[in-house]
Amino acid sequence: MFPHYEGLGDNWRARLLGAMLSLGIPITLGLAVVIILTDPVFSIDVILVAAFLLFEVGVWLVWFRFGLNPASVLLVLGSGILISVSIFYSGGIASVALVAQAFVVVVAALVTTTGFTLIVVIATTLFNFSLIYFAESQQLTQLVLNDEPIIRFSIQTALLLISAGTILYSKRIIQALTLNLANSEYRFRALFEQTTDAVFIFGLNLRLIEVNEQAAKMLAYKPKEMVDLPVQKLFPADEWRDVQERLEAVKGTDFLAPITRRVVTKAGDELMLETNLSLVKDEHGKPLHYQSTGRDVTQKVMEEQRMKSTLVHMVVKASTDPLTGILNRETVLQHARAEWERYAREQQPMSLMLVDMDGLKEINDTYGHNAGDQALNAVARVVDQHKRPYDWFGRYGGDEFMVVLPGASEEAAQMIAGRMEGAVQKERVKAGRKQLPLSCSFGLASTNGHQPPIRGITELIELADVALYKAKRRKRLGAS
Repeated sequence: MFPHYEGLGDNWRARLLGAMLSLGIPITLGLAVVIILTDPVFSIDVILVAAFLLFEVGVWLVWFRFGLNPASVLLVLGSGILISVSIFYSGGIASVALVAQAFVVVVAALVTTTGFTLIVVIATTLFNFSLIYFAESQQLTQLVLNDEPIIRFSIQTALLLISAGTILYSKRIIQALTLNLANSEYRFRALFEQTTDAVFIFGLNLRLIEVNEQAAKMLAYKPKEMVDLPVQKLFPADEWRDVQERLEAVKGTDFLAPITRRVVTKAGDELMLETNLSLVKDEHGKPLHYQSTGRDVTQKVMEEQRMKSTLVHMVVKASTDPLTGILNRETVLQHARAEWERYAREQQPMSLMLVDMDGLKEINDTYGHNAGDQALNAVARVVDQHKRPYDWFGRYGGDEFMVVLPGASEEAAQMIAGRMEGAVQKERVKAGRKQLPLSCSFGLASTNGHQPPIRGITELIELADVALYKAKRRKRLGAS
């Protein structure tokens, strides 16, 4: 009787009136056939049936020509008059047609106003009272009753009043419920369509039931195109398993907080949506459908990635020597201190190496700083290639480098330094037409076997610096 969504208001009255006429016309036709077959003689019954049939058709025409309200009033008035004529000619206050009076009052209460219904009740009561008057005055002998007329009249009036009051009260409740439903539906529709978020409603079969304009626009569809669309089609293939796990998880909690998901548009492009998920249930806890809202965060994610990339670049730049591309002094010292703290906890050996490039000043003075820079880069590249993957290597000073060797004993550090020195000696730097040879001096210090024990990273660096000074001195003495 009552529509679920739009067109509430008078629409239920139209449906009720249409149902009455749709049933009334065939019933009247059937009644006419029965009367004609059982009593083919032309009688008042045939006239009344024909009048009812013409009246019902007339109500249809008035409805289409003048609208619902005039048709409703005509239905009640015409029904009341025709039923009154039937009562008058079929036994008066004892007529079975009196039952139809209550029906007319019910119809009046449903499809017309409260005031008009009261007028119908009063008119019907006056008509019934007139029947009693005729019966008492013996002016119509067919109206005489075995029971007291006043008792029949009282019962009829009580029934009419109770019927009218009940229907009017029910009608008021219906109108209030209808208004609440309409207001709730309006608020839901306003929120559903006006929100800037995409809203997806899909069934337990994982097919879309409804989406709002924002969702369709976001994914480059028309709203009607998305109805009955498989939810799987909205996600890349590698995302679908995670989505299925989330659909299973929501059955235990009814709501899952937003996470960022990749979705696919109609054109095949990918967007990043921040989506939540809820499972809607009825009052008995039976699942009805899923509901999800999403917000396009593609630009936000891209901006965050760009910021992260920028931050990484800034961190790398802040920790890197601009000339050689290896760690700068501060950063390699930070790693040296961190490795010393680990050595202090775990008591695993640790070594430190200082590497000094020989003859950088002479290369700068003779061939220019460009040649000197190339020589420094060559030394840095060779040393970096021959350190272990987990060693730390950085520029310690102008022509000096530091290598931190966690877990390396003094013997292991000497072997590594030997490989590096041999590789550097094979390296050449082009300066004009000349190929300049390169060489480095190495100073090593190690924690294992040193007496007295080394007390800190500063002391370890100082010991490596002393060893480097001795190595350079030996080279100078050997050269002279």
